[in-house]
Amino acid sequence: MTNKTEKGQEKRVCKRDHSHVETRETPMADHEAGNPVRENVVNPTCTKPGSYEEVVYCKHCHKELSRKKVTTDPLGHDWSEWGVSKKATEEKTGLAVRVCKRCGEKEYRTIPKTKVKPLEVVTGVITSPTSYITMMGLAILGLLGIIKKRYKEQ
Repeated sequence: MTNKTEKGQEKRVCKRDHSHVETRETPMADHEAGNPVRENVVNPTCTKPGSYEEVVYCKHCHKELSRKKVTTDPLGHDWSEWGVSKKATEEKTGLAVRVCKRCGEKEYRTIPKTKVKPLEVVTGVITSPTSYITMMGLAILGLLGIIKKRYKEQ
């Protein structure tokens, strides 16, 4: 920046006779810009932009030489992983949620109903009373598991 500072005066005193003083006016000097500094800082949020003013002052006289307003972009949300808030069943949809780590805003999405799993048919050759009892026991346990699951969901 080439703005001029105020005129000044310069004095010289004779070394042999201190009564001889010479005064002269000094020319205006150029301002020397210092490093820009940030003022009036407004930090951005997840959804709103931030701003600050970039100001340059003269290194010598500290006069403001320039001021510029700068706008910064919003940060955007910093989402957590999706978590299950309500588990889906065969009859009802579920609910998943995630939370912004910066501002705490929540976002939801629906989890589709679960599909009914068909019964598995156990096939095989019954070669002994023990294998028959084992096969029948497994079938009964499977049916009990399905009945228990449906009873809990009601």
